[in-house]
Amino acid sequence: MLSCIEMTHINFKVEHRWSSHPCNVHHARAAVRDFMEMYGIDSAELVELAIGEACANAVEHGSPYGSDSCFTVRCGLASENREVIFEVEDEGIEFALSRLTMVYPPDLESEGGRGLFLMNQIMDDVAVLSSPHGLIVRMTKRLLA
Repeated sequence: MLSCIEMTHINFKVEHRWSSHPCNVHHARAAVRDFMEMYGIDSAELVELAIGEACANAVEHGSPYGSDSCFTVRCGLASENREVIFEVEDEGIEFALSRLTMVYPPDLESEGGRGLFLMNQIMDDVAVLSSPHGLIVRMTKRLLA
C-alpha cells in the first residue's frame, strides 16, 4: 500500500552505498539477504525481490550521471523491532506520485513498469520521499508476532 509513512525513529543497522552500475543491484540484494538472516526475518526471498526492484529503478531512473551516480541501501528496525524498514536512496529527481499505478497490475506486454507494483504487493507500506540527495523509496515489512 502506498502511504505517507510517518517519520518514526528508525534504528538503521546496515547502510551501504554503491555506484549506479547494474551489477551492484546483486550486491545490494546480498546485503539485504545477510541483514535478514542476521535478524532471523522471514520472507527473505520476497523482500529481497522488492529491494532488488527498488535498486534496479535507482540505477535506471535515479542516476543522472550514469555509473558515476550512486545509490544507497539502508536496513533497519522500528517500532520496538516489530517492523523492518528498508530504504533505497538515489540521485533522481522528484516525480508526481499521482502517475504511479501501484495498485493495479501493470501491462504485461510492456517491457517495464512492474517494479513499484511488485514492491507494493510484497511490502506492507511503500513510500517515495524526497531527500537532499534525490529520492528515497522506503519499504516497511511488519514482523509476525
